Amino acid sequence: MKSALKKDFFREIRRNSGRFISILFIVLLGAAFYAGIRSANYDMKYSADRYYDRTRLMDIRVVSTLGLTEADLEDMRQVEGVESVVGGYTQDVLCENGDAENVLQMIALTEGVNQVTLTEGRMPENARECVVDTAAITELGYEIGDTITVQSGTEDDLSDSLRYDTYTIVGSGSIPYYLDLTRGSSSIGHGTQDAFVLVEADAFSLDVYTEAYVQVEGAREAFSYSDAYEDLVDPVRERLEEIADAACQRRYEEVRQDAEAELSDARAQLSDAETELSDAAQEIADGWAELSDAEQLLRDREQELHAGEAELSGGEQELSDARAQLAEGEAQYRDGEAALHENQALLDATRAQLEEGKTALEAGEAELSRSAAELESARTRYEEGLAQYEQGQAAYEEQRARYEAGLQAYEQGAEEYAAREEEFRAGWDAFVSTVGEPREVVRQFEELDARKTQMEEELAAAGTDPADSPEYQQLLVQWNLLKTAADTAQQLLDGQAELAAAGTQLEETRAQLAAAEPVLEAAAAELESSRAQLADAEAQITAGEAELAAGQQELAARRAQLSDAETQLAAGEAELAAGWQELTARQPELESARAQIAEGEAELEAARTQIEEGRSQIQEGWQQIEENRRTLTDAEAEYESARQEAEPELADARVQIADGEEALAQLEVPDWYVLDRSMISSVASFEQDAERMKNLGEVFPVFFFLVAALVSLTAMTRMVEEQRIQIGTLKALGYRDSVIALKYFSYAMLATVTGAVLGIWIGEKALPYIIMDAYGMMYTGFSEYFTPINWDQGALALAASAASTGIATLVACIRELRAKPAELMRPEAPKNGKRILLERIRFIWKHLSFNRKSTFRNLFRYKKRFFMTIIGIGGCMALMLVGFGLQDSITAMAQRQYVDIFTYDAAVNLDSNAAAGERRELVEAAESYEGVTAVMELSLESVELQNGENTMDAYLYVPEDTAMTADFLTLKDRVSQETYTYPEEGAALSEKTARMLGVSAGDTVTVDMDGKTAEIPVTEIVENYVMHYMFISPAQYEASFGEEPVYNQLEINYRDNSPAAEQRLGNAMMEYGACTGISFVTELEQEIQDMLRSLNIVIYVLILSAGLLAFVVLYNLNSINITERRRELATLKVLGFYDMEVAMYVYRENIILTLIGILAGAFMGTVLHQFTIQTVEVDMMMFGRQIGFFSYLLSGIITVIFSVLVNLVMYRNLKKIDMIESLKSVE
Repeated sequence: MKSALKKDFFREIRRNSGRFISILFIVLLGAAFYAGIRSANYDMKYSADRYYDRTRLMDIRVVSTLGLTEADLEDMRQVEGVESVVGGYTQDVLCENGDAENVLQMIALTEGVNQVTLTEGRMPENARECVVDTAAITELGYEIGDTITVQSGTEDDLSDSLRYDTYTIVGSGSIPYYLDLTRGSSSIGHGTQDAFVLVEADAFSLDVYTEAYVQVEGAREAFSYSDAYEDLVDPVRERLEEIADAACQRRYEEVRQDAEAELSDARAQLSDAETELSDAAQEIADGWAELSDAEQLLRDREQELHAGEAELSGGEQELSDARAQLAEGEAQYRDGEAALHENQALLDATRAQLEEGKTALEAGEAELSRSAAELESARTRYEEGLAQYEQGQAAYEEQRARYEAGLQAYEQGAEEYAAREEEFRAGWDAFVSTVGEPREVVRQFEELDARKTQMEEELAAAGTDPADSPEYQQLLVQWNLLKTAADTAQQLLDGQAELAAAGTQLEETRAQLAAAEPVLEAAAAELESSRAQLADAEAQITAGEAELAAGQQELAARRAQLSDAETQLAAGEAELAAGWQELTARQPELESARAQIAEGEAELEAARTQIEEGRSQIQEGWQQIEENRRTLTDAEAEYESARQEAEPELADARVQIADGEEALAQLEVPDWYVLDRSMISSVASFEQDAERMKNLGEVFPVFFFLVAALVSLTAMTRMVEEQRIQIGTLKALGYRDSVIALKYFSYAMLATVTGAVLGIWIGEKALPYIIMDAYGMMYTGFSEYFTPINWDQGALALAASAASTGIATLVACIRELRAKPAELMRPEAPKNGKRILLERIRFIWKHLSFNRKSTFRNLFRYKKRFFMTIIGIGGCMALMLVGFGLQDSITAMAQRQYVDIFTYDAAVNLDSNAAAGERRELVEAAESYEGVTAVMELSLESVELQNGENTMDAYLYVPEDTAMTADFLTLKDRVSQETYTYPEEGAALSEKTARMLGVSAGDTVTVDMDGKTAEIPVTEIVENYVMHYMFISPAQYEASFGEEPVYNQLEINYRDNSPAAEQRLGNAMMEYGACTGISFVTELEQEIQDMLRSLNIVIYVLILSAGLLAFVVLYNLNSINITERRRELATLKVLGFYDMEVAMYVYRENIILTLIGILAGAFMGTVLHQFTIQTVEVDMMMFGRQIGFFSYLLSGIITVIFSVLVNLVMYRNLKKIDMIESLKSVE
């Protein structure tokens, strides 16, 4: 590129910096989003792999039903490919935490595997210290320094598994086995582990390991989520499974021999203890027989004493009756006396109230007289105010009539003015269109008249007759022609002045009317206020008259009451005098009764002394017997204490022996469970979340990138088309076509490559980190995230950006360079005008204003701009709608699954090996539990469904009673919402399962259950969102598999869904041996919400990015539009349009295009949402398919807001358009 062209190249960047930056920013957004979202999957897995390697997460976990010995671990170490094997201990315990009871998993710390990441505090230094789960600190309320006390939660002693029951918390942290907040199920407490506790291995008292952690050679160097890692681990897992049978048989023999020896020792100890207790009981029985004889002798002596006491008791009874009669008489006397005093006080009070009533009556009569006088005064004031109001009303009506007459005259004048103006405007426009502007015509006539006068003077001075001068005659002809036009023009100008004067007068009249209107309104308001005051006064007078009449009636009633009270007072005083006289007469009778009672008491005292002497002698005998009884009781207590202490131990021993014998009889060869990392729920869940991001990156970023690329290539194409004159000039100056094209190609590449490189770096560093940080709310174990540059995704984004913009630029340059320089240096000929469809609809078109007509013509005149704007706005609207739609689909999933479809509240897992009686006992306990409204047994088995080459793992759902399913399950069609009854024949299949198998209602599916296969027809396809289900009846099950189903689960409905109530229910169910676990729908719903909450944050990032793209796209398209139409907009300014009118000329088009783009985006977004949903969702889940109305509304509102913001930003560019420079731009 030549130096002059280089200068022009950089000058072009500075001159059109807005366009350069907008292209750069659009490409930056597209490349950042594309590379960032598509890199998130790898970065998530890479960060997890780094975390697994740093914490040395085990590759394989081996669990045995009878524990693992050192011999088992040594056998594992000999397996080919095993790097190390470490034994571990785990035990579930209960811990009281305030009013709650937590289930804690005690885990032994291990060297070299499953390392702890401390959050705070330190590691344990002895077996009495522990590190707790971070969740125990944040959610359960424990703190460092607290002491926790644990218990077994079962019938077994805690000491069988742990050496201590109290531990001091010295730190908190996480382990790689638990990445998320889920801790698993438990066989104790409420059935779910709340947190884990890490202790030294010495804290456990177990003689065998509960599990073993295996690390595979070379696995740490491999990428955890890769096929290479699985190729290393799978063979080792299979080899461990091969040695399991021999190890399990050896462990079975060891346990059986130890159990038989312990049972023999226990039987011998039980027999010796029972013999010792029997001898002691016989000795105590003999002592009690001797004591019984001595007691009989004393009882005979007591009979004699009781006869004497009976006689004494008779005398005391008579005396007691006399005392009671005396007390009754005295009480009656006192009551009478008190009643008389009380009546006297009552009469005094009544007399005082009577006096007060007289005083109050006199005061009421005075108040009533005063009220009558005030009422008469108020009536006088009311009549005066009414007269004033009527005078004001008349004056107001007169003013209103004058105002309306003036208003009518004004409106008539305005109509006449408008008619004159329209007539004048028609004459003016006709004159302008045929002759010219009137002032210019008058001016031209004045100049011509001056030339005519000058020529006449010159001819007169020369003595020449004007009729002989051809020049004068020609000028005279022009003068005569122009004279008529000038006279008409002058009349128009005079008419214009008269019209202006009439308009001014009309405006003055309108101002006078406008000034008079507030005065009238104020007068009307004042009259209304006066009317309201008069109404209030009238109401007050009416109320006063009513009160006066009521007061007079009340005073008359009070006079009657006072008269009655005086009569009653006189009667009461007479009754009181008679009562005092009767009370005085009863006093002598009471004195005589008191003397008789005193004589009887002296006689009884002498008899009582004789009886007390006999009782003392008998008491001494009983004291001797009591001493002997105490001696015998102490001996019996010692025996009973010893027996009570021994009996539970003996009973426990018997139970333990019976349990041991039963357990020995039921002892089976143990099983090994060899589990790799894929069986760790949090590890598998994290992989699924990473895969979701991968699936999301397959669709959303591509569409995002396409919209950005489309707008950027449009910007470059328009730039080349705009500068055709400059291209023609460069060709005329001798520049080669390739050099000219290189200028624009370099411009495009500089903006595109710079934006792409910045976008790739920002996107691959920021977006994956934001996404992982969002998932960090759920996966709390990660301490750091890694975001390496993903070169393959970055290169793809860079190449696509450069290719789309570069190729479009070159194509545009080649198209323009085909023309000759002279053709390019002339403006491109405008296309022939065409009528638009709306013009042919006359009844609409003729009612449109000039501005609206021009708006519709411009919309369809620039078809390329029309469609590019629609696609750009519609694409951004579609991206936002997909983001909101994803949020709708994900949010609705848990609600629909566990509220609308599965309507049960809790599920209890039953032990399939438990006896029928134990299972029935558990069912009855659930049915009788307080608050439980319904219980249903069902069979839930894992099966494999097949249809041709398609296979799918699913759950076979078989209720015991299909009539009860309506309380626990709703089968319905997702689209039509038609509800189905539970199928008695055939099967109902969940929707996604049917789609993945490729079946529909009426087809047949092969069901494989533990090697047994059956062909079952599908009768309905039903709505379901989580897992895969086939629903059949017990009869269909028996017909298909030839046996009755084994019911292994209870579904429960209950009223109280609070956490405390669920914990109580879980504790109650876990007390039964037939219960192996319990889960609650609230927990399942919360797990899904937690799992999807992080994905919601990712969706917010998508929505924000789409919004930014929408703003940049709108800005770029509007900038291109204004640049292309500068001459057109400048012409509008020359014609006298104000800045806002010019802006509205453009804004009207933008608004219509935005609304059309929103409609197109709604359609595109709906289609893209359906495709994205089916791409993003994993096999085990089906997201919702509907987009909520609010999402459509919100996406449209955001698009409108960005459109308004862009219009406001572009207003500044519209104001800066230079009329002269823009109109001269062609030259």
